[in-house]
Amino acid sequence: MLLRGLLLVVFALLVVFAGLVGCASSSMVNKTKNTRLNTALAEAEGMLGTPYCPSGDSPKCFDCSGLMVFCFQHAGVDLPRISRDMANIGTSVAIPDLEPGDLVFFSTNGKLISHVGMFYGDNTFIHSSTSNGVMVSSMLDAYWKPRFVRARRIAP
Repeated sequence: MLLRGLLLVVFALLVVFAGLVGCASSSMVNKTKNTRLNTALAEAEGMLGTPYCPSGDSPKCFDCSGLMVFCFQHAGVDLPRISRDMANIGTSVAIPDLEPGDLVFFSTNGKLISHVGMFYGDNTFIHSSTSNGVMVSSMLDAYWKPRFVRARRIAP
């Protein structure tokens, strides 16, 4: 009887947790009116926690540009495979005008563009980091803020 009660409590907690996770995810995805960008954002959210690997472009593991290509491809948008090439398509966006789904570009190794992520909202972006895989980071972070180069809006 005690075991059955414990299982019911665990099940209830799992249901509540799943509901909270679902609400957190959908609140960010619905910030844009563009359904293709919502699809790309949802794909990126679904990949959170996926490990990093060089040249990775599948749910097994991603590098930064491979994650963007994968997510936008599921939204019906073809992107170049390399972040510095992505940085030259679409239209330029100023930081105050960023919308979820815009691409944000950084210089992490002295090159003009060496990293890409997808703006997530509230000064955050989803990307695949070499240390933590697919994650959400703050653009205001002491590491990322000085490395920001530009942002582009891909209008499908």
